[in-house]
Order: sequence, then C-alpha cells, then structure tokens
Amino acid sequence: MIESGIYGFFTYDWKTGTFILTTGRAENKTKREKDYKVTNANIEFDFWSPVDVKHLVREEKIIQKLLFNKGLKYWKNSIEQFEIGKTTDDLVKVEHILTECFYKISSYKKNHKNIDYEYGVLFDENDNLGGTNDFRKLRKKCDLIPGEEAMVVNKAGYGEKTRKYLTKYKKEGRRLVKLEQPEYINVCNKAWDIIQIVQNNERNGKENII
Repeated sequence: MIESGIYGFFTYDWKTGTFILTTGRAENKTKREKDYKVTNANIEFDFWSPVDVKHLVREEKIIQKLLFNKGLKYWKNSIEQFEIGKTTDDLVKVEHILTECFYKISSYKKNHKNIDYEYGVLFDENDNLGGTNDFRKLRKKCDLIPGEEAMVVNKAGYGEKTRKYLTKYKKEGRRLVKLEQPEYINVCNKAWDIIQIVQNNERNGKENII
C-alpha cells in the first residue's frame, strides 16, 4: 500500500472559536500522523489521497489552489491552513468541497499504458512559462450523479469526447423542471446504464418500471 499522499484534517482554535482545515503532503502517512499527535493525540487525517512521492509537491499545490478557488480563506499567514467557520454547518459545507477537490486528485492519478495524459501549454498550472498540463483535470463531470466523471466515448487522451444525452427535463433540488428548449447534459457510465434501461422499457411499453 502506498504510504505517500496528500492529507487534510480539521482542528478547532479555542482562542477565536474557529474551525481550521490543515492540508499538506506526507511521504509516510503513519509517521506524519504520529508527528501531529505530539500536539493532539486524537488527530487523524480526515481526508487522504495516495500520491506517488515524485508528484507530492505538485499535488499539494493543486489541492491548496483548488480549495482557495472554491472560496476558502487562508488562516492567518499560512497557505496550508484554511478558515472554515464557527459552526458545524460550516464544517459540513467544507466537507463537500473537500470531497470534490480530493476526488479531482484521485481521478487522474492512475496512468494507463499507451495513453499520453499531458499536453503542452504556454503557462503551466503554477504560472511558469512553458511545460505541460494533465488533460484529466479538464474532464467534465456527470450532470446526473455527483462526483462521477462523464463517460469517454472515443479513444482516451487529449481531445477525447464524452457521452452526452439530450433531455427535456432537469432536476432542481427535488423538483423535476421542464426546459424551454431541450439541452445536452454530460452523463457517466452509471447514468448511461440507467438511461439505457429506461429507454428499453419505454420501447417495450413498460414505462416507469424502475
């Protein structure tokens, strides 16, 4: 099991009554948690994404930039810590953000043979001149199932195409809303399986069977 990765965990600042999120990288998860337990024996990583050691610095910067772009404020002068808020509701909101951000890391960390995942850019993700970016960061999300990536329908790689579905309706909360004009949405493998089942039921006169 890979021991290196990116982590995140919550703590509470009693002086200000504020929940804090600490992020960072570790070459050895067990050792890093043990280091933190010197200050608080109950500290454990609430979020963890295994990352190869040679990519740790890059992935740490990515997760911290994602969190900042999602609206989280840095805590004091630290770029590794973020101010969450003073209530448990604030914690819940940030947990959703963290789940999404850590998913973005884990969704493209596995490489497959014969696929070139990088493409040349004028400025890379750290605003350095030249370099490459990983196209998996650009993959669209499924519009029907949160956290799932849209289904790739051609050869995976830069310029790949994703499965789309033309719909007359969309969900807004628990409500089903009819659109003025049909529009295409991105669907993942799981959503596409369900759509195919429904379509076949309708063709055979068995509407709403599921």
